[in-house]
Amino acid sequence: MDPVETHKKIIGVLDEKGPSLPINIAKALEISSLFISAFLSELTNQKRIKVSSLKVGGSPLYYLKGQEKKLEDYYKYLHPRESEAFLLLREHRVLKDRDQDPATRVALRSIKDFSVGFKMDNEIYWRFVSVSKEEVDGILNGNVIEEKVEEEKNIEEEKVEEEKIEEEKIEEEKIEKKRLKKRKILKKKKLKKKKLKKKKLKKKKLKKKKLKKRKILKKKKLKKVYRRKLEKW
Repeated sequence: MDPVETHKKIIGVLDEKGPSLPINIAKALEISSLFISAFLSELTNQKRIKVSSLKVGGSPLYYLKGQEKKLEDYYKYLHPRESEAFLLLREHRVLKDRDQDPATRVALRSIKDFSVGFKMDNEIYWRFVSVSKEEVDGILNGNVIEEKVEEEKNIEEEKVEEEKIEEEKIEEEKIEKKRLKKRKILKKKKLKKKKLKKKKLKKKKLKKKKLKKRKILKKKKLKKVYRRKLEKW
């Protein structure tokens, strides 16, 4: 399996289908999900593809740069409070952190795929990911905006990303092991069924043979008895 060729194929699938789960990419390329996880990890480390913070059934979505808007289709997989924050931010485009209730403030920090934080006049604001700096400037009455310093956030995100990829690998390995175990159990059950079937057939044949033998012996006995009677007469 050529890694370079596989990388190209994965990028081709993402380009065609947009944000995708590892299992769907594996199906599209007819490759084991364990191998796909390794290839996705390599592409993510090379910054050729992106991985979402949002999870669908415990797995993140992988996508290409420029496909961020397509992630919006998956917002329903967010926690209910995060979904509310997403809809609120998408509607208002920009939100002032201090004006939100505590739960919304926490949610805005969690929906990293959709919210971008920045500072203006020592106040924290959040803009929707598809809103440009120029649009924000217009929304906030033309004030010059200073993007929030995100060095710590980026470092944290990288760590979380690595942990996420590692977790995903472990999860995929577990799933693969379970599948193999299931296959072995099914194979054993099938063999057991076959053996039982053979045993039953063997017993049936033996029973038939015994009955046949008994009938023959019975006939012989009857013949002997008949002959004796004839001799006596």
